[in-house]
Amino acid sequence: ARSLSQLGAVGACLFTVAALYGLGVALDRGAWRALAWRMLGALAVTGLLVCIFKPLVARDEAWFKGPENVNEWLPRAWGRFPSGHAAGAFCVAGLLACASRRLRWPALLVAGVAAGARVIQGAHLPSDVFAGALLGLLVAGVTARRHAAALAREAPARPPSPAARSLALLVLLLVPLFFFRLGESGVWDPDEGRYAEIPREMLERGDLVTPTLDGAVYFEKPPLFYWLVAGAFRVIGHTEGAARLVPALAAVGGVLAAWWLGRRTFGERAGLLGAVILATSLLWAGLGHAVVIDAVFSTLLFLALALWWSGHVARGGRAWAAFGGAWVALGLAVLAKGPVALLLAGGTIGLFVVLARRWSALARRELWLTAPLLLVVAAPWFLLVSARHAGFDHFFWYQQHVGRFLGLEGSEQHSASPFYFVAWLPVLFFPWSPFALASLRDLRSLGPPTGPRQQAALFLLGGAFVVTLFFSLSDGKLLPYVEPALPLAAVPLGAWLDRQIARGPAALPRLRLAGAAVALLLLAGAVACVRLGPGALASVEARGPALAFGFALVLAACGAAVLVALARRQAVALVAVLAGGMVLLIDAGLVVGSVLSPNHTCKQLVQAIQPGLDAHATLLVADAWLPGLAFYSKQRLLVMGRRGELAFGLEQLPPAERDAWYADDSSGLADRLDVEQPVYCVVRDHETAQQLLPALAPGVQEIVWNRRRSILGNAAAAALTPPTGRLGSAPDP
Repeated sequence: ARSLSQLGAVGACLFTVAALYGLGVALDRGAWRALAWRMLGALAVTGLLVCIFKPLVARDEAWFKGPENVNEWLPRAWGRFPSGHAAGAFCVAGLLACASRRLRWPALLVAGVAAGARVIQGAHLPSDVFAGALLGLLVAGVTARRHAAALAREAPARPPSPAARSLALLVLLLVPLFFFRLGESGVWDPDEGRYAEIPREMLERGDLVTPTLDGAVYFEKPPLFYWLVAGAFRVIGHTEGAARLVPALAAVGGVLAAWWLGRRTFGERAGLLGAVILATSLLWAGLGHAVVIDAVFSTLLFLALALWWSGHVARGGRAWAAFGGAWVALGLAVLAKGPVALLLAGGTIGLFVVLARRWSALARRELWLTAPLLLVVAAPWFLLVSARHAGFDHFFWYQQHVGRFLGLEGSEQHSASPFYFVAWLPVLFFPWSPFALASLRDLRSLGPPTGPRQQAALFLLGGAFVVTLFFSLSDGKLLPYVEPALPLAAVPLGAWLDRQIARGPAALPRLRLAGAAVALLLLAGAVACVRLGPGALASVEARGPALAFGFALVLAACGAAVLVALARRQAVALVAVLAGGMVLLIDAGLVVGSVLSPNHTCKQLVQAIQPGLDAHATLLVADAWLPGLAFYSKQRLLVMGRRGELAFGLEQLPPAERDAWYADDSSGLADRLDVEQPVYCVVRDHETAQQLLPALAPGVQEIVWNRRRSILGNAAAAALTPPTGRLGSAPDP
């Protein structure tokens, strides 16, 4: 009830209208589309009536001159008549009830719960809700009668095209999947903090050529992602939502590119299925909410390969445009993550040429005459930064790429087994990995790659193999590295599912087996959440069991829905339930993450000491490198001890600046805090703070802490921001 009420009447009602219209387009229901437009008008009329009636009987209105006791009784009885929240909710519910008998009681029940929750929260009196419900139902009744009369007079509407239906369904899927609670939680350290702080410093310095992190040059990655986030900051503001908008839009772009390639190559339904598979795969959906480079890089690399394939099968002007677009996308991918884009794209195309024996594909004049576009897009930044910084070329090209791939001394990072990605891919591609395994036995049916569909499947699956093999051979491994393989696998898997659906009942046993595996995994996850979740939350996060039980309920509901879809023996229903269930699971995970984020981000810690920072206090970090601190405090950190990935950047600083801002260890911490100016110090955790306090000056106190980090302050800092204790708890005595 609380969640429904916090959606807000306007937001919830407008989402209902959009969903109704989108379903009307997707399912070719002209009456639904017309009802959506009339529902929008009814909401506008309802809002206007609320604005008219509310001042007439509002609390303490000067026009009411009755006896004093009546004047006191009236506000308590009638409150702020009527409730706009209840009016909007019951307007939409009433129209849905008039449109469908099946929706009558569910719609009214949801509206009643949402409106009643406002009473429980104390935001409205019961009379407010009752009056608003009457007003909303009145407008709904009048609108429903006009809608029915209009439908009787109107000629049948022109049905939407198959592409419009697919696009409408994708929009209904993508909006709640990638834009729900986008800026709800703070940026998580170290990755999100780093990739949000570098663009902020670029804007602050007015220099878009040289990336810096805490004042030190940072050349581990090229600047495209920083530019995009900086642009979002400039337009929207320095917020978490602005930073996360970039990967979210990139993930949506990758899904639309998969739909475009799939429908052109394998058919309309196959393209839609491939896009749905990609959007709802665990890794793609997860990285679409994270301020990291991988979503942008994966989309650009896939777009480059998709455009290359489009140029390969086209002739004339279309081939020129496709190859030109492929080089531009590849150049942007290089600007996003470096030369690895060239290796992955070249390996994918080369493997296809060898397996399909299509040597002529490398001799197209359209391909090579448009190749200079790659240099036009990618080369200028590399030339500029190389001219400004003498050590860039060795560090970027050798240490960060050759050294990290081979695991050379001084460049090794994130080493793991060669089978690391093979073991994790079924998890990262969930819930579609069982279907991918079921499709392996059909690889033989591709036969010789003579037809265009067989060649396209060979090209895409070969690309997924190249990406996985390349990063498996690399010494450094992180789960996001393999994300570019997902769209290359999703599109042919969508084509395979399309063929299974076309086969009808003959294909059901294999689909049911894969679906049953997904259902069992979901139910097993629910059991694990109930058995293990409460203890883990209590010991690690200091949280109660409600989060574990709530997420277990979502897992169990999704697993049960998959079993129901299997019982109906309809492949389309199974795919729809899996996609919808993943949207629900991802959004539930975002809710859990936003609840846990105060323990994993610096946002609330910095807010607690903001008055001191406004008074120009110094913020130093002792053995706990956290880029998010710089992002939220909007100032340079004084770093003692652990320096994270700043080793190369520190070598480029003048010695005087390096000595002033960076210390090799935290041995001089007591002297740094024993000054008259306000100084805050961030240490590893509350236990570390308690161990340090006896060795520090008498005036130093622990100001605020969470489960991960603690902030100490000297006497001047404590005077500006008195100790508040652990976040979410009462202040210590």
